[in-house]
Amino acid sequence: MAEEQSARAVRENERFVAIVSHELRQPLNAAVGAMSLLEANPTPAATERARVVLRRQLMHMSTLLDDLLDLSRLTLKTLRIQRDAIDLRAVVEDVLETVDGAAERAGVNIESRLPESAVRVLGDASRLQQALSNLLANAIRYTPRDGHVTVVMIVDGEIADVTVEDTGQGIAPADLASIFEPFWRGRNTGSEGLGIGLALVKRIVELHGGSIDAFSAGLERGARFRVRLPISTAG
Repeated sequence: MAEEQSARAVRENERFVAIVSHELRQPLNAAVGAMSLLEANPTPAATERARVVLRRQLMHMSTLLDDLLDLSRLTLKTLRIQRDAIDLRAVVEDVLETVDGAAERAGVNIESRLPESAVRVLGDASRLQQALSNLLANAIRYTPRDGHVTVVMIVDGEIADVTVEDTGQGIAPADLASIFEPFWRGRNTGSEGLGIGLALVKRIVELHGGSIDAFSAGLERGARFRVRLPISTAG
């Protein structure tokens, strides 16, 4: 058992190094190319092009660094949340506003159905926004132009139920059991990033005493993620 665990740890470490190396290579190469262009042709037009490329690639590397920090917190189990009485409906509304521009650029239509009144939960508004933003960003990324993403929030007894459903590329049945594992990036997705987003979402939801489930009828048949959080009577 110990040898098997050790071998698995080595494989996971090698996979981690390979993924990080691959993901950092692209923005670094693009940044180096922009600098070479600027040095060879320091005209105002070339300077502007280089500035745009450098800004985009630096933002990309900053996101990768944030992912690495979150992965470290996941691995060391040091991810912490604040516990305040917050309105989950307001958190969802903020997330919808945040991703609106990305959805418009991708040509994806977002529909939402939310409760008319506040839904109180005990938790960390910024972390819940991070988790729900991740789910919505994924739904937009994997949904083709003219596709649909639907966000539905209901109160089910003492549970707040938030569902994010899309008409995108779906999830292979064999992958459903693995999608919340760190480094999972799916089959035939061509996805970028470190593959820790859903693992982080799951951890954040669980720290709030909740649960998350994923459903898909298969590839090209969309996906549905459901987050369930206990309602608070405080504040």
